[in-house]
Amino acid sequence: MDKEEVFPIGEYLDTAIRRKWFIIIPFILSLILTTGLYWKLPKIYRSDTLILVLPQKVPQDYVKPTVTTPIQYRLKTITEEILSRTRLETIINELNLYPELRKTTPIEQIIAKMRKDIEIKEKGESSFRIYYQGKDPETVRRVTSKLASLFIEENLKTRQQQAQITTDFLSHELALVEKKLKQQEKAITAFKSKHIESLPEQRESNLAMLRQLCERRQTIMERINIAENQKTFLQHQLASLDRFIYPDTENQIITPNSSVQSQLAAAQNQLLALKNIYTDNHIEIRKLKEKINQLKKQLKSNNKENQEIQQVQMLNPRVLELKTQLMTINMEVKRLKEEEVKLKKQISIYEKRLEQTPHVELQLADLTRDYNNTKRFYEELLQKKMHAKQAENLERRQQGEQFRILDPPVLPKIPYKPNPYRLFPIGIFLGLGCGFGLAFVVEMLDNSFRNPKEVEEYLGIPVLASIPVIKKKAKLFWS
Repeated sequence: MDKEEVFPIGEYLDTAIRRKWFIIIPFILSLILTTGLYWKLPKIYRSDTLILVLPQKVPQDYVKPTVTTPIQYRLKTITEEILSRTRLETIINELNLYPELRKTTPIEQIIAKMRKDIEIKEKGESSFRIYYQGKDPETVRRVTSKLASLFIEENLKTRQQQAQITTDFLSHELALVEKKLKQQEKAITAFKSKHIESLPEQRESNLAMLRQLCERRQTIMERINIAENQKTFLQHQLASLDRFIYPDTENQIITPNSSVQSQLAAAQNQLLALKNIYTDNHIEIRKLKEKINQLKKQLKSNNKENQEIQQVQMLNPRVLELKTQLMTINMEVKRLKEEEVKLKKQISIYEKRLEQTPHVELQLADLTRDYNNTKRFYEELLQKKMHAKQAENLERRQQGEQFRILDPPVLPKIPYKPNPYRLFPIGIFLGLGCGFGLAFVVEMLDNSFRNPKEVEEYLGIPVLASIPVIKKKAKLFWS
C-alpha cells in the first residue's frame, strides 16, 4: 500500500488551504478573547523565599542539643504558631493588608483568606519555602519577608524556651533527688549508729572476741574446779583437827553473827590472806583495816580487849594456816565465779550481736541498695543538667540549629494568576482546535467531488480523463 494512501497529507493540506478562513477566524477570536481575559482578570502576584536549616555549629559530640525533634515536626508547630489568629491579625494591622475587605468583611474571614494565601513547602530535610500571594507586588514581598523573619524568630524562641524548660525541669528533679539522697544518708547513718556493734564489718572482730571470751571462760572454769578441789581438801584437813575455835561454814570461815572477838580474829585472818594477794594500798585491805580498828574500839569499850586479843593469839597455828588458805581459796573462787558471770554476760552479748548480724546486714543491704540507686540516678541527672545547661548557653549564643534566608523575597514582575505563559498557550491551542474542528465539520458537510478517486468510489465506474484546475495568471499592475 502506498504511503500517500495511508497518510493523505496532500489532501489535508489542500483542505486546510481551502478552509483557511474557518481556521484563521476562530484562532484570531481565541487570541482576542484570551488577551481580553488576561487584562480583565485581577492580577495576583506571588513572592517566595527559601529558608535553609543550618545545623548546630558546635559538634554534637561535645554539646548535645536538648531540641531533638525532627525539623518536619518543629516546622509544623512553628507554622501553626505563625498562622495563629493573633499573629496574622498583627501582621494585617501592621502592613495594612486587605484594606477593602476590612471595611465590609469580618476579621475571621480575612484571616482565613490570608491563611489560604500563605503556603509552606518543605524542600527535603534541610530547607523549606514560604509563599505569599496578593494583588500588590510590593505588599507581597513585604509580607513574605515578614513571614520569613517570624519563622526565624519563632525557631530561636522555641529552641531557647525548650532548652530553658529542660534545664529547669532537670534542676527541679535534681533538687528532689538530692533531698531524698540526704534523707537516705541520714537513715543509713542512724541505722549504723543504732546497730554499730552488729554491723557486717564487725563480724570478724565479734567472732574473734567471742572466741577469746570463751577461751577465758574455759580457763576460769578450770581454775574454779582446781580451787574447789583444794577447798575440799583443806576442809577435810580442818575437820580432822581436834581443836576448833570458830565454826566454819561452806563458803565463809567466820560468820557475821559471831562475837566481836571472833569477828576481830576473822578480820585479822582475812587481812593476812589479802596481803598475800594485794598491796597495802588496795581498797579491800584499807576497808579491812578500818573494820579491825572499829572492832578494837568496840573491845576497848567493853573492857575485854586484852582477853579477846589473847584468845585470838592462842589460836592453833596449823588451824590458822589452814583457815587462812581456805579463806584465800574462797575469795579466789568467789572472784573467779564473778569473773565467769561477767564473761558469760559478755559472751551472751557477742552471741546476740552475731545473731543480729544477718538481719542487720539484710536491712543495711536494702538501705544501701536504695541509696546507691538514688546516688546513681542523682549523678545521671547532674550530668544531664550540665549538658542541658551547655545546650541552653549554646542556644542563647545562637550557635545551635538555625534558620537562615538563602533566597530573600524579590519584587514579582509577572503575575502569578493569571499566568500569561500558561494562559496564552492555552488560548492558542484552543483557537487552533476550534478552527480545525470547524473546518473539519464544514468539509464533512460539503458533498462536492474533489478528485477522480471520489467519483469512482461514488459512481462505481472508472474515470477515463479529468480536466485539471485552470488557475488564472495574475496580472502585473504595469501590464
